[in-house]
Amino acid sequence: MYRSKKYKLNSFANWNHDIFSFINDFVEIFNLTPNIALTNDPTLDRISMAMSTELVEKGKVNQSQSIGAFACDLGVVDFCIDRELVDREVMLVFDDEAEFCPDDGESSSYKPNDISSTKKSKKAKAS
Repeated sequence: MYRSKKYKLNSFANWNHDIFSFINDFVEIFNLTPNIALTNDPTLDRISMAMSTELVEKGKVNQSQSIGAFACDLGVVDFCIDRELVDREVMLVFDDEAEFCPDDGESSSYKPNDISSTKKSKKAKAS
């Protein structure tokens, strides 16, 4: 089964609250928890920068990190790249046949139907 819906981030400073509300909306509409969040490269980089800045300020990490997933009480959503999405756009996906194939040591590919994407490696938790 495959379900998807597009959303627009309001603020990179509050990206985690936006993603959490998107997940809640997705669950309400489809009665399924998404397992993938597609974004373009610049959007994922800005989310990673916002996450890293917050973690460095709190003393939890020493350096910038890439985000690979978002975890909340509803589950874990893996971030993947879709270069066709516009800036600030996030497409949540539920794909019960999702396959991640190793590319190199840091990333893997995700191909739902005919979409080609790249997954990064770290996890973030909703605050």
